[in-house]
Amino acid sequence: MINAVAVFGFLIALAFSFIPRLGFSYFLSVFVSIALVFLFFISNTYWILPVGMLSLLCAETLYTKNFYIPFMILFAFIMVYSILLDLNHMRVMDIAIIVGFGAAFLGHDRLVSYSKVNDAQKGRSVTREVPRDIVQIVGGIVIILGIVYVGMINALFILTISILIYFLVINMVKGKNQYRAAKFINSLERENTQLGVGASWFAIGILALISVVHNLNFIILVVFAVTFGDSLATIVGTKLKGPKLFFNKKKSYSGFFSMFAATAIVGYYLLGSYGILYAAVAVFSEALSTFPVDDNFAIPVFMTIVYKLVPFALKL
Repeated sequence: MINAVAVFGFLIALAFSFIPRLGFSYFLSVFVSIALVFLFFISNTYWILPVGMLSLLCAETLYTKNFYIPFMILFAFIMVYSILLDLNHMRVMDIAIIVGFGAAFLGHDRLVSYSKVNDAQKGRSVTREVPRDIVQIVGGIVIILGIVYVGMINALFILTISILIYFLVINMVKGKNQYRAAKFINSLERENTQLGVGASWFAIGILALISVVHNLNFIILVVFAVTFGDSLATIVGTKLKGPKLFFNKKKSYSGFFSMFAATAIVGYYLLGSYGILYAAVAVFSEALSTFPVDDNFAIPVFMTIVYKLVPFALKL
């Protein structure tokens, strides 16, 4: 019965994605549905189908009033899954969310244009970048403390729910300055940029990380690199100025090496000499990432790829 509900939810969401006036991408709908069916045969979890499809609908309607209906249904599916089934398999749901949101941010014309503007505005205003980075550092500390003290399984479930709520919040407060909290959140965004584009990339990247990695220390290092290391690079780079990287004229050597030093020290403490390797991957991912892939997504994804490849390299 539960599996039948999941299949029915998937078919309804797929049919809904083909309503022309709502602005969905037919190509993305077909691509994501095929990807989800493929993942279903790997995971044998029916619920990956509606969760992935609803995630795509949520992403494609982000910043609009049409967002709320698919979001409420998606949130309900996640909550029911967590209550009726095992939290240990929440990573499967995270993969489904990544497929939906990731495909939209990389392939939906409207979201791609938002990412392009966000990339162009990076580093242009020190008065906006520094407060953003401070908030990012605080967010990273909260995530790390949560993982350490709440426990891996519970923390990952809370993180998944928190990321979904984050998308709800930015949709609700975008452009609304009549409330102090909303005004503060909007004040952190870069000029002419949609609220939370960079943070959305971060959310997708962190989901990608926790869906495939079980090593607590590595997860902490990645979160540190994205939140503290990346922010430190921005703050130092904008304050000290100095010569630019020869392979990226938007980045400075001062920011590059400050991020590497901080991440390498923490990485060595957590993972030994391999931590230094992962720090190098993080800093080059940050320095080389450019539109359409945000560095908040590139850092966790490339660090995770290298982490997964290291055991195979050691066997050669």
